[in-house]
Amino acid sequence: MANYIKFLANNGFIGIGGMPIGALLAYYGVMTVFMTSLGYGSIAISVVNAIFYLGFALSQVPSAYFLESKTIKKTWMGILQLSASGTFLVFGLILTLIGDGNSLIIILLFVVFYSMGTSIGGSAIPTQFALFNKIVPPEKLGKLLGIMFVVNSLAGMFGGWIVSRVFSLWPVDRANPDFSLTAFKVLFIASFLFVLAAAVVIWTVREQEGEKIPKKENFPAYVSHTMGFLKQDANLARFLVGKNLMFGQYAAKLFYATYAISNLGVPAKYAGLFISFFLGGFCTAGLTLARLADRYGPKFMLILSQVLAFLSLMCAIFSETTASLANPLFLGVSSLLNIALEPMGMGLVFETGYHNVFYIVFFLAGLSAICDNIGYSNMAFQSCPSDDKTTYVGLVNLFAFILPVIMPFVFGGLEKAGALTIRAVFVINAFVMIAAIAWLYSMVDNPAGFTKLKNRE
Repeated sequence: MANYIKFLANNGFIGIGGMPIGALLAYYGVMTVFMTSLGYGSIAISVVNAIFYLGFALSQVPSAYFLESKTIKKTWMGILQLSASGTFLVFGLILTLIGDGNSLIIILLFVVFYSMGTSIGGSAIPTQFALFNKIVPPEKLGKLLGIMFVVNSLAGMFGGWIVSRVFSLWPVDRANPDFSLTAFKVLFIASFLFVLAAAVVIWTVREQEGEKIPKKENFPAYVSHTMGFLKQDANLARFLVGKNLMFGQYAAKLFYATYAISNLGVPAKYAGLFISFFLGGFCTAGLTLARLADRYGPKFMLILSQVLAFLSLMCAIFSETTASLANPLFLGVSSLLNIALEPMGMGLVFETGYHNVFYIVFFLAGLSAICDNIGYSNMAFQSCPSDDKTTYVGLVNLFAFILPVIMPFVFGGLEKAGALTIRAVFVINAFVMIAAIAWLYSMVDNPAGFTKLKNRE
């Protein structure tokens, strides 16, 4: 239990500031606002998405090849987490030296350092899940994975509050006369301090040496061996097709903050709270929906993820209708909280606006994301032999994010050319989500590992 608590602490610090998913570096919030503040539009935001998923996915099979033979995982996990965050420590320091004037140079440097950071951060994922699998019993995998996401998201909500406060202190809206990149410099440098604490915690875990796995002769032979898994497991291959059809939720989420700020006039300062509500959905789902994974399996979680993503998207598409419901809802909640806070001399100031719509949009997106994360993580774990966890996690993460990388470029290019509005992008992705639900329901089964666990009960 002590090891599990330390693992949770590590995830908490990573949830605040870790690369690539920590709140202080959130690609769907901080990084998209960073691009917007520099005057770049949909294509540049698509670049953020591509770097995030390519760095996250492409590095995992090489990482798994290198790390699968390591019998102690914690050392490498901490080193990789710290190295990933270190790239943005360097970028933040460079920003303080070159100033805010030349946005082209800043963007070019951003692409370089963000690519390095996400690649290194992605390479830590297989060994992180391999370590997690070593310290938790398989029959509690869904429940304890859910708790891990809860801790990660609660910490991330705190990180989202930090982002909101930093954006309020140092405006990031170019129309504001006090505009500067100071807020981003602070966030980038602060993120490293949280990850330093994460690395120190994980290095204190008492990890037993794992089974020695013979290393393949060379990397091409390893890749060939890995690809053989797809030929042996037709259900895993069909799952990967379905996972790519789930690109709609990724493409839509990428444009939520930009749509709210650019199309609906929501002040950029609310972006930090969007992150908090997204991670609030993570937390809520981790406490509730995550438990369904152990009962119904990963297939159910993936379908549920798409249903929730569809609801989130509907709220964004019909933002006026959602606002007519959201503003009174938040007004009522605010009034009740003020009654409770009045004896303490405290109170909340409620503001109507479309930002309340996107609190709901991001909350539902957070619910969807954790169902997706648990669904495809369990699909990897429960499809694979017991001695090849690292390889399977790397394999699934490599092939699961092909269309989520490509399609935002397509949508961003069409939006930039004036062929599509962001709202039209949302409508197209709504139909994509329906197609993904149909594929997952009709073509994908729960993996053999889940069936074996249920048969033991």
